[in-house]
Amino acid sequence: MVTVLLMKRILRRRPGQAFTIFVLTLLAAAMAHTAIILLTDYAGNIERKAEQWNAPSAVYVLSDGAPAQRLADMVAEDEAVDAVETAPSFGAMTTIDVNGENLTSLANVVDLSRAGKLGPPVVVDAADGAPEGIWVPSSLRAAGAYGLGDDLTFDTTQGTSTFRIVGFIEDLYGGASGMGTLTFGLDEATFAGFGAPGFQPTVNLKVQGDDVTAASAAVDAALGEIQGALAPGETLQPWWSHDLNIAKAAASMSSSIFVAMLAALAGVIVVIAAVVTRFVLKNLIISDMASIGTLRAAGFTTAGIVGKLVAAYGALTVLGAAVGSASSYLLLPPMARSFQAQNGLSWQPRFSWVALVVTVAAMLAVVVVTATFAALRVRRVTTVGALRGGIATHSFTVDHFPLATTGGRLSTLLGMKAGLRQAGQNVLLAVTVAIVAFAGVFTLGMVDNLLGDRDKATELLVGTVEDVSVVPSADADPVALLGEVKALPGVKDAYFHTFDGLNVDGLAIAFTVTPEPAAQRLDPLARGRMPEHDNEIAIGGRLSSVLGLDVGDTHILDLGSGEADFVVTGVTSSARNMGQNVTISSDGYRRLTPSFRDSTIAVFADDPDQLIETAKERLGGQLGSVTNQRENVEAQLASYLSMVPIISTFMISFVVVVTVLVVGLVVTTMLVQTHRELGIKKAMGFTNRELSGQTRWTYLPAIALGAVVGAGAGALALSPLLTVLLSQLGILKVDAAADWLTTAVIALGILAIGAGVLWVSSLRIGRISAYALVTE
Repeated sequence: MVTVLLMKRILRRRPGQAFTIFVLTLLAAAMAHTAIILLTDYAGNIERKAEQWNAPSAVYVLSDGAPAQRLADMVAEDEAVDAVETAPSFGAMTTIDVNGENLTSLANVVDLSRAGKLGPPVVVDAADGAPEGIWVPSSLRAAGAYGLGDDLTFDTTQGTSTFRIVGFIEDLYGGASGMGTLTFGLDEATFAGFGAPGFQPTVNLKVQGDDVTAASAAVDAALGEIQGALAPGETLQPWWSHDLNIAKAAASMSSSIFVAMLAALAGVIVVIAAVVTRFVLKNLIISDMASIGTLRAAGFTTAGIVGKLVAAYGALTVLGAAVGSASSYLLLPPMARSFQAQNGLSWQPRFSWVALVVTVAAMLAVVVVTATFAALRVRRVTTVGALRGGIATHSFTVDHFPLATTGGRLSTLLGMKAGLRQAGQNVLLAVTVAIVAFAGVFTLGMVDNLLGDRDKATELLVGTVEDVSVVPSADADPVALLGEVKALPGVKDAYFHTFDGLNVDGLAIAFTVTPEPAAQRLDPLARGRMPEHDNEIAIGGRLSSVLGLDVGDTHILDLGSGEADFVVTGVTSSARNMGQNVTISSDGYRRLTPSFRDSTIAVFADDPDQLIETAKERLGGQLGSVTNQRENVEAQLASYLSMVPIISTFMISFVVVVTVLVVGLVVTTMLVQTHRELGIKKAMGFTNRELSGQTRWTYLPAIALGAVVGAGAGALALSPLLTVLLSQLGILKVDAAADWLTTAVIALGILAIGAGVLWVSSLRIGRISAYALVTE
C-alpha cells in the first residue's frame, strides 16, 4: 500500500515529466512493434501464401512447341524434381496505363480453369455473375489504378486490345510488375478465342522439388541440352523465369526498407527516452531530497526508496509501451495496402503476443536500467545531508563571465552564467536536440534519395536505365536492326544490352551481356573496372559477398556447355536481381553459351516517346517490342514514391513533437527548481521581460549547438549509413549528397521551435509574484 501511495505521489507531483516519458515510450514502442510485426508476421505471410498456394520451386514462360513438351518430359525424370506442370498461355510485351504512367511488362495470359495445382493464380475478388472479361493482378487495384468494371487496354507493337475487368487475382510470381511479368486470367471460353494483337502462344512450365535451387538447376540443364539439339525449324525460347527464393526476396524487399526506417527511428526515440528518464529521475531526487531524508530517517532502506522511484516510471513505461504497441495496428493496414501495390500480395496483420511482450520488455528494460543508475544517487547522500535538502556547505565552482569585467547586456550574461551552472541539464538538452536533428536530416535525406527523386531512386535501386529498349522480332537481323536504330533521328547512343536470368550453382543470377561493357553506360561500379576481355566479368555486390569474391579473384562458370575461367575485374552497386548479377561481354558469354546472340538494344534518345513512334513507323516489322524503359521503371517505382508524403509528414511531426516535449520538460523543470532564485531577482527589481530573456539565454545556446551539430552530422553520415542499410540489397555505393538547404531549414526550424517553447514556458514567471516565487 505504501509503495502504491509513493508511486501515485511521484506521478501526481510530476505530471509533465510523466507525460513526456509516456509519449516518448509510446512513440518508440509503436515504431519498434511495427518493425517486429513486419519482420515476423509479414515475412511469415509470404511463407504462408507460398505454402497455401503450393508455390512451385521455379516458373518458366517458354515459346510454344514440341521442344517445350520435350523439356517438361526430361525435367520430370530428374531426381531433383518432384512435380512438373505445363499449361498453355499467351505472352507479349505490353504497355498498360497505371495512374497516368505507362507500365511495360511481359503479360502472361492464362486459362484460370487450367491453372493446375502448383501455385495457381488465386481469385481474390470477382464481379457478380462473372461476366465475360479479364482477371488482373490485385496490385493494380491496390495502387488505385483499376477497379471492377474498368477497362484495361493492352498496347503492343502490333496493336491494342481492351478487356473489361471482372476480377482480381494474386500470384506469387506474376502479381506485380517488379517481378518482370504480370499474370492475367481468362475463363475457358474467352481463352480459347483469345487473339489480341501482339500476343503469341507460350507455355508455362512449373517445377517443384525439395531443394529450390536444385529443381531450378535441373530445368536450366535440360533447357541447355534441348536447345543444343533442336531440329531445323524448331525453337525453344525462354521468355521469363524465376525461382522461389528470388520471388520471396522480391516480395519482401519493400517491407525491408520500412523495417530499416522504423528500426532506426525506434532506436533514436529509445535513446531520447533513456536520456530524458535519467534527467527526470536526477531532478526528482534533487527536488525531493528532504522527503528522501525523512523516509530514510523513518527506517526506509535505500533499496526501498530506489525501488519506489524505479517502479513508478517502470509502470508508466509498461503502460506507454502497451498503448504504443496497440496503436501500431493503426499503421499496419495502410502499410499492407502499400506493400500489396508493390508486390501483389494481400496481408491481414495479426495480433502477436510475442511482439507485444518483446516490445514492452525492451522498453521496460531500457527505462528501468536508466532509472536505476540515476536513482543510485540516493546511496551517495547521507540521511542528514538528505534532510538538509542535499545542500553542500561549500561550492568551489568557477565564476564564469564575471559581471565586473565582462561586457554585454546584463540579461544575456546572467542567462549564460545560469546555463553554465546548469551544465548537466544543458548537455542533456544539446544531446537530445542533436539526436532529433540528426534523425530528421538523415531520414528526410534517405526518403529523398530512395523515394523522393525518380532519377536518384532509379540509379540507386536499379542502376543505369536506358531511355528505350528494343527487342528484335524472331525473324529480324539484330545487327542490321541496331544500325537502323542508330540512324533514327534523336538517337544519342544505342548498343546491345541483353539480360539473361539463369540458375548457376544454386544461385539465381542475372547476366548483363553487352559487346563492350567498359564502353557502355552500365550499373555504377563500387570498385574495380568493367570487363574489357572475354575472360573478365564484373559481379554484383551481393553476389560478391555470397561467393566470397573480389577484384582480382578467378571464378569458374558453367552454364551447361563446359566450364570457363573468368577474372573478376569489378564489383557493381545495384539492387538489380537483389545484387546477384554478372556483367560480361558478348564474346565472354559465348564461351558459356556458344549459341548466344545479342537480342536487346538499349537506346538513349532526346525524346523517347517520339523515338518509339518513329521506330514503329519505320521498323515495325522488325520489332518484337519497343519500350520506354525509363518510364517503365519509374512506373514500377511509383508505389514506392507514394510513401514519400507519409514518411515526410511523420518525420516532420516527430521532430516537432520531440523538440517541444524535451525542451518544454527541461525548461519547466529548471524553472521550478530555480523558483527561489527567480523570486529574489524579481524582488530586486528585475522585470518579467528581463527574467524571460535570462531564461532564453540559459538554454538557447544549447539548443542552437545541438541543432547545428546534429543536422550537420546527419548530412555527413547520410551516404555511409545508407550504404550500410542497403548493402544486403547489393547496393555498395551510395552517392547521396545531402540537401544543405533542407539541413539548414531543419536546424533553424528546431531552433525556432525551441525558442517558441522557451517563450511560452517563461510566461509563467510573469504570473507569479516575487513573494510566491520565494515561498513556493
